[in-house]
Amino acid sequence: MQTAQYANAIALLRKGKCVVLPTETVYGLAARADNALAVSMIYDIKERTRDLPLSICVFSSAQAAQICHVSPLAQALMDAFWPGPLTLVLPQKETANIAINVNEGLGSLGLRCPDIEWREGFLALGFDTPLALSSANISGDPSPKTANEAAESLQEDSLLILDGGIGASGQDSTVISVEDNRAKILRTGPIDAKDFRAFNIEWDVS
Repeated sequence: MQTAQYANAIALLRKGKCVVLPTETVYGLAARADNALAVSMIYDIKERTRDLPLSICVFSSAQAAQICHVSPLAQALMDAFWPGPLTLVLPQKETANIAINVNEGLGSLGLRCPDIEWREGFLALGFDTPLALSSANISGDPSPKTANEAAESLQEDSLLILDGGIGASGQDSTVISVEDNRAKILRTGPIDAKDFRAFNIEWDVS
């Protein structure tokens, strides 16, 4: 993708608009996570119920530590799997500049740092605002693996869609909640349970 495309996407995000971004898993509908009106647009476009929280795309583990409490286990998982297809659900800091409608005050956030070209491209252009992110499809439709699938599901002609080809895995990210040394797999995905064997994890299977 070209720098001009990144600049266009950044300009729209700064104005409070939504854009569709590829990830190494599936395509995502993104908006600034600190802008409640922009976050609301994600729910409206997807026809998603408001009680379902959105993930947050961060640009580094250091940025994750600014908005969530990162335990040694969580940091170890970030070091091993970020950037990559792992979403970590962590306790939110009270000082986090995140719109309340991202998670309706649940007290935790699902953080994701995608391994995708535009992340470095955005950083190179001086943009590192955390993004609210959800799969770029109408709720109930399959998660889109291509730009065309995202466009066909959302049916929003005005949306900018960055075409990054086919998602490497085509699966939604693996989701794990972590608090202190305890963890629970909330959704299976490209990272298998066996990949976590090297870590000292107390698994919650309730």
